[in-house]
Parts: sequence; structure tokens; C-alpha cells
Amino acid sequence: MKIKFILAVVFTALAVCLLSSIQTANAQQSGAQASSYVGPVTKVIFKNGYFEKNNQGGWDEYLLNDQLRFPFRETGKNSNSVFLRNDQLGVNIELNMATGEIWAEWPGKLRHMMHKITDVRNEAPEPPPAIPPMTPVTPPIFTSPGNSSGLAAHSILYSGGELKKSGEEWEDHRKNSDAVHFYDVLSESGSEIYLYSDTSKRLYRIDVMGQQIFMAANGGAMNYYSSITGISGVSSNPPSIPTPGMLSQSEIRACLISGGRIEKAGYMGAERCTRPYADGGKACTDSSQCQGQCRTDTNSANSSSIVGVCQMDDNPFGCFAEVKNGRTEPALCVD
Repeated sequence: MKIKFILAVVFTALAVCLLSSIQTANAQQSGAQASSYVGPVTKVIFKNGYFEKNNQGGWDEYLLNDQLRFPFRETGKNSNSVFLRNDQLGVNIELNMATGEIWAEWPGKLRHMMHKITDVRNEAPEPPPAIPPMTPVTPPIFTSPGNSSGLAAHSILYSGGELKKSGEEWEDHRKNSDAVHFYDVLSESGSEIYLYSDTSKRLYRIDVMGQQIFMAANGGAMNYYSSITGISGVSSNPPSIPTPGMLSQSEIRACLISGGRIEKAGYMGAERCTRPYADGGKACTDSSQCQGQCRTDTNSANSSSIVGVCQMDDNPFGCFAEVKNGRTEPALCVD
């Protein structure tokens, strides 16, 4: 009787261990049964590019040079993974942070490990600032050195902190925060400065002469943000002649309002307004199916029965082969 009792205890312990192992394996296989979920992952980097969460709750795939490849919607997440899908291409992606792998499947291609994850960014996106109502503001008066009609500022004090010029960028040092936010210069003149941060998705318009700062967040409208309380490092009499290859203030403003972005492109590196196409990244077999051209890379030139991708934006520069009637045209490099 004693031996039977001991055997019963041993078999019960083995059964519990086996059941636990099966449940753990099932949870780790796809993560679908996990009750918890991944924290605020915003960027997953691999050798040739990265996936980044956008402001609409979806994700975008980029090349290392920040060129957008394909948009995805988020279909779910769990303790290990984030699951994405591109409905137009029928592509499913799993970003598995537990194993450090990116899995993919699409029509004609079974589920397979596509990339190894090299880095994961878990920073939660910066919350949009509280925008004060549009009320008449009388900014404090300050005296700038010199008697010029324009000012080239290097340090601008405002009610929420200080903007400092650092090489080709500007640094935003906000009060009560140790973080430093970096901004690229879209345009700079004696009277106005346009700054943009790809991280916080903020666009600043600094009206130096009017002593005011305006801001647009996440592609929204431009509103009054803060008054300028002081300027230092000012050089007087900046050149009033437009720099060759630079867009004017009115051209930049029109471009940003229309949803475009300012970039330097081509062999000469001149500024241009690049506007995205609504169907960019869609699979195609002829340019008639796209707002722009149906293109593929130069390695596929002179191929037949090929599927291309609709042009992402109206930037004409780069190396590509146009796809017409399922066949590629001779490759071109436009610079």
C-alpha cells in the first residue's frame, strides 16, 4: 500500500511538469496565448533598416537611409511580439523581441525568419505639449545689438527653455528636464528660422523680429507656442540675397502646408519640396496603376513577368527601372 502511494505521488508530479512544459511551449511558439503584452516599443532595428511606429498607431518599414518602404497596420501584440500586416501586399510580419527575430510570410512564401533584430527602442513617444489658446500676446521687449533689418541668432530664450545653435543643428533645452532635443534646420534667414525634430515630430517657426515662436505637432496646424524672452549671439546685417539652391520662405511654407517635406536632392544638393504619393509602396505591374511610376531596382532591369512597387514620392532622383506591362524598362540613374 505504501509503495502504491509513493508511485501515485511520483506520477502526479511528472504529469504537472509535463503540462507546464506544454503550456510554456505553446505560449512561446507564437505568443498568441500570452496574457501580458509588449511595452511601448516604438522602433525595431535590423541590419538593412528598421520598423518604426507612426502617429496613426501603425508601423512603417524604412531603409537605413530613412527612405520609406512599406506601411503596416498593427494587428496585435503580446509579451514577446508585435504583429503587423500590409493588406495590399498580403504580407504578415512578426517582430519577436524575445527571440530577437523578425518573421514574415506572404502569398507564395511560407512563414520564415527574415531578419535578426539588432536593437529595440522602447521610449514612449513624447506627449504633445499643451498649446495655449490663440489670444493676443504682447511679448517682452528686448534690445538687440546692431541696427540691422534682420538678425542671425545663435541662442534664443523662451518661456519654456532655451534653443541653442550647435553646428548644423539646434538644441532645445527645456526647463525642468535633463533631456536635450535636437532639431534640423529646414530654413534659416535673418528674420525667420524653421526647425524640425523627426523624433518629437515638432515643427518650430521662430519669428525673430516678431519675438514669437510658433509650433506644429504631429503634422497638425501651426499655432502660437511661446514668446521670445531674449536673444544672444547675434550677428547683424545678414545677407538679404537668397542663397542659390535654397527655397524661399513662401515656398517652404507652401510645401509644408501641402504635406510635403524639404530635402536636398540631386547631384547639386539643391533644396526641393518632395510630396508623397498616396499609393506609394503598392504592388504594381504598370505605371498606369500608380500616381507616380511603377518601379523596381536596377538588378531587375530587362526582366519579364515582374511585380514592381509604386513610387513613394515625387523625388525624381535615384537609380531605378520602370515597370511597364509586367516588364522592366532599361535601368536609369537620375542625379
